[in-house]
Amino acid sequence: MSGQAIPTLCAFALLFAVAALLLREFGFRGAPIFAAFAGVALLSGYFGRLSGGLRELFAFADRAGISDAAADAAKVLGLGALASLTADVCEDLGERGIARAVVLAARAEIFLLVLPYFSEAVGIGLSLLEEGIVG
Repeated sequence: MSGQAIPTLCAFALLFAVAALLLREFGFRGAPIFAAFAGVALLSGYFGRLSGGLRELFAFADRAGISDAAADAAKVLGLGALASLTADVCEDLGERGIARAVVLAARAEIFLLVLPYFSEAVGIGLSLLEEGIVG
């Protein structure tokens, strides 16, 4: 992967931001929607580049025997990023209540995804205490 992806993304982001600002200054009422679509287009183009890295990560996790945990970690990261992007777009469009609902739902979903790992960690800690290894 070359180091050109982020500078290119930033250059296009600045161009889209200036275009949205000019549209807003000229009284175009659809400028926030233009900015939202521009943001989604920028990110969708960039996330396509990440698929190779994710394949490598999952291959490593398979070799290490932690593919389920790696898949759940990827889900948590994806949910967080998607919820953050969605909430930002909603706030930019003036829908703060919808943005908060999206963030709350994502946090609840992430909590449910990590709960089994937390329970397992607590169980391991309790068994270590019972065996006298810790404490």
